[in-house]
Amino acid sequence: MSRLDVWRFGKYLVMIDIARFARSDLPATVGSAVARVGGQFGAPSLGHVVWRGIRTVRRDMAPDIPKRRADAERFSKLLIQAPSSQFEQIDAGGVPAERLTFSDVEPVRMLFHLHGGGYVVGSPRTHRALVSRLARRISADAVIPDYRLAPEHPFPAAVEDATAAYLSLLDEGVHPSRIVVSGDSAGGGLAASLLVNLRDKGHALPGAAVLLSPWTDLTLSSPSLYDPEIADPMLHVEGASHAAAAYLADTPPDHPLPSPVFADLTGLPPLLIHVGDSEILIDDAKRLARRADEAGVDVKLEVWRDQIHVFHALGPFSPIARQALDAIADFAERQVIVEPLPA
Repeated sequence: MSRLDVWRFGKYLVMIDIARFARSDLPATVGSAVARVGGQFGAPSLGHVVWRGIRTVRRDMAPDIPKRRADAERFSKLLIQAPSSQFEQIDAGGVPAERLTFSDVEPVRMLFHLHGGGYVVGSPRTHRALVSRLARRISADAVIPDYRLAPEHPFPAAVEDATAAYLSLLDEGVHPSRIVVSGDSAGGGLAASLLVNLRDKGHALPGAAVLLSPWTDLTLSSPSLYDPEIADPMLHVEGASHAAAAYLADTPPDHPLPSPVFADLTGLPPLLIHVGDSEILIDDAKRLARRADEAGVDVKLEVWRDQIHVFHALGPFSPIARQALDAIADFAERQVIVEPLPA
């Protein structure tokens, strides 16, 4: 991490403190995770800095969802987007969305990203920084659907919106083989659900999919959720339980669309799954990868040592996060046709 990066991140955290995002009730269990995260920056003290920057994201999913949404929107304004990022509001098959382009990049792929947030929080705006860095690395334009959130719009609203937005790309003339579907956290689970839904309805599948720390089992039965040795500063099982209840409403938690780990994954496109070994969703990722492999899917699971939930979002500050983004770019280059997208 360069001195300039340290300065930028320090300034960023001062802004967070001024904005009163930081909380003082750090769980004692976070200490070991902070120390491990510090290693990727070359100094344990910076590990504490990292935690101060992300701890606002780790809040109970209930009861104040509107406040969490507002906090996420304000916090996202402090995040650093990739150079020359340009966002515009679009209609994607009746679904509000943002389209990302770059003034200095000729796109050869299309990234279709589904944001995380436990199905109750988040928007294209909260994920601009992450998506812009990922899209730029794979030489892609991007579309980020603003899918409907629970509890106002429980399952299957998110799957319906993701499907409609994806199909709008095909209606525009984008060839499916040029599309990379991606998602982080709940958005990673939603991306898997989208693939299953597209296959079941006979629609053309994308060239590849990338799932970052995916939440794939809303029954909350993965052992890692309850592992006391995992000090996850981003997620906890109580928050996941609140979010699952809000999204599922009356739907059984083992339904194969909200919980794609229980779906038949036969015929899905090549999958790359990233997860950190210091997050409670590690078993969700491992189980999905195993199910995909058993179904004959070309799947690659990468478990990143000492990394937290969706550590890719630390790209501006973490060399390891940048390595992970580079690994995604390598995967996309191997799997997705490299030709200019239609104008």
